[in-house]
Amino acid sequence: MADYDSTPPRSGPIRPAYFDDEGREIPPPRRRPWLAVGESLLIFLVLFLHGASLPPDLNEVHYLGKAKHYWDPAWCPGDFFLDTADAHQVFYWTFGWLTLEQWGLSFTEIAWIGRLATWALLAFAWRRLSWALVPRPTMAVASAVVFLALMQRCHMAGEWVVGGVEAKGFAYALVLFGLGSLVQGAWRTAIVLMGAAAAFHVLVGGWSLVAVAIAWLLLLRSRSAPSLISLLPAVLVGAALAAPSVLFALELDAHADAETVAAANAIYVFDRLPHHLVLSGMKAEFVIRFALLAAVGVGLAFSVRRTGGLRVLIAYGAGAVVIALVGVGLSLVAEFAEEAMAGVLRYYWFRLADVVVPLCVALLLAVRIGQSLNRDAVRGSYLAAGLMLLCAVHLGTLLYERRPGTDFAIYAPADAKSKVVVDGKAVVAADDWREICMFFHDHPGISPAAKVLTPRNSHSFKWYAERPEVGTWKDIPQDAESIVEWMTRMRTIHANRDATKPQRQWSRTLADLGKEELVRVAREYGAAYVVAEAEPPLALPRLYSNRSYAVYWIRPERLR
Repeated sequence: MADYDSTPPRSGPIRPAYFDDEGREIPPPRRRPWLAVGESLLIFLVLFLHGASLPPDLNEVHYLGKAKHYWDPAWCPGDFFLDTADAHQVFYWTFGWLTLEQWGLSFTEIAWIGRLATWALLAFAWRRLSWALVPRPTMAVASAVVFLALMQRCHMAGEWVVGGVEAKGFAYALVLFGLGSLVQGAWRTAIVLMGAAAAFHVLVGGWSLVAVAIAWLLLLRSRSAPSLISLLPAVLVGAALAAPSVLFALELDAHADAETVAAANAIYVFDRLPHHLVLSGMKAEFVIRFALLAAVGVGLAFSVRRTGGLRVLIAYGAGAVVIALVGVGLSLVAEFAEEAMAGVLRYYWFRLADVVVPLCVALLLAVRIGQSLNRDAVRGSYLAAGLMLLCAVHLGTLLYERRPGTDFAIYAPADAKSKVVVDGKAVVAADDWREICMFFHDHPGISPAAKVLTPRNSHSFKWYAERPEVGTWKDIPQDAESIVEWMTRMRTIHANRDATKPQRQWSRTLADLGKEELVRVAREYGAAYVVAEAEPPLALPRLYSNRSYAVYWIRPERLR
C-alpha cells in the first residue's frame, strides 16, 4: 500500500507498506500461511452460504446453454436464442469446453465446478484486498459477510456477485484482485487485471477501468497517483486483453440499420430490463435504501484516517458513484426523450455502484474498527463485538430464510419460475415442470431437433429437456436484429388476446390463444409440440400431462 505523498512511483514491484494512525510506516504483519488459508476457507464458506442454491440458477441455463451450443451447434439445433450472436465468447473459450460430451459432465456438475471455482477466486481476492487495508485476523471474514449482506439487502439495480456460474462471476473476481493491487499502489497490475475482467465481461471490467481512471484523476493533484506515462504500458496491455470482447460487442449491431438498432435499444431498456437500466424502472424503496447506504459510506470516509491505499479505495468508490450519477441524469432525460436515451442507457450505468458502494462501506467499517482498536482498545473491542453481532444476525437470518422446507431449499431458482394458477393464485409447480421436461428428454420418438412452444416464463426447459424452444422471456438476445425479432415472437405468441382484460399485457397460458391460433403460431415458427398449463385443456392431441402442465402435438396436416 505505497504512499505516493512521500514516495514517487517506482518501476519495479511495489512492497506493500502499512501505516499507523499518524501515517508512520510500521513493520508489515508477520506472514502466517495457516491464517491466510483458514480465512480464505471461511470466506469461501460465507460465499457458499450465499450462493449455494440448487442448479440451475436464473442465468445458468442462459450461459451454459449458450456455451454448449457454441461448442456443439448440433445441441438444440434451431433454438432461436442459441442461434443468435454470441456476446461472451471469452467465457465460452475458457469454460464452455466443459460442456463437450467427451467429458461426460452433466449441466449440474458443470454448474458446481464453475461456482466453486468462482467462489474460490472471490475468496482469495477478498482476503487479499481486506488485508491490504486492515491487516487484522478475522477482519477479512467479517468484512466479507458485511459486503454480501449489504449487496443482498441494499442493492438498487439488482446486481449481484455471488450466484450461478456465468461470465461476470469470473470478471468480478478479477476486479477484486485488481482492486487489491490498486490499494497496494500497484496501479499497472490493477489495470491489467481489470482489462482481463473486461475480456470476460466487457461491462463489468470496462466500468471498473473507468472508475480507476476517475480515481486517478481525483488523486493526481495530490500526487497520490503515478504519472500517465508510467501507466501507459499497462493501459496498452489491458486494452489488448479487453479488445476481443469489445470487438464482439461492437459486432452485435454492426449489420443492423439505424432504425433496427434504435428499436432494439428501446426494447432492451424499457421493455425487458428497466429494473436494471433506468431509474424509473427501479423500486423507489430500493433507490432510497441505496442512497442511504451511499451516505453511510461518505460518513465513514470522513470518519477514518485516510492513508495510502485507503485514499485510493475511496477515490475508486467515488468513481463508481460518479458513473451511477451519470446514469441518474440520463434516466431523467429519458423521461422526455426515451428513444434518444435508450442507446446510452443499455450500458448498465448502475451496475458497478451496486457492488462498489457495499464493498466500500464494508471495508471502511472494518478500517474504522481497526483504527479504533489502535487508539482505544476498550472502545474498539465494543465496535468489533458489534460488527461480529451484525455478521451473526445476518448469517442467522440467511440460514433461517433458506431452512429446509422453504422454496429456496426445495427448488432451483430457475425451476421456481415455473408457476401455474390455482384458485386464482400463482403457485410454484417446479416438480411438475421438471417431469414435463424429462418427458421430452426421455421420449425416443421426439427428435432432438423438434422445436417446442413453451410458456413465456420458461427458464429451464433446455436444461432438462435438451430440446430447442421458439423463444422465452428470459432468453433475450444481445444483437439488435435478434432483439427486434425476439419481441415480435413474444407479442405473436404470448400477447394477451382477452378483450375483457385490456390491462394485462401477456396471456396467462398458451391455451388462451385457442386451438386455431395456437396451431397457426406453432406452424409459423416450425414448432411440433406445445407445453401449456393443464387447465384449460386444448382440443389437440395430448401426449402427456400432469397436475400442472400438458404436452400437445401439432399435427402436420391441415385442421379440418
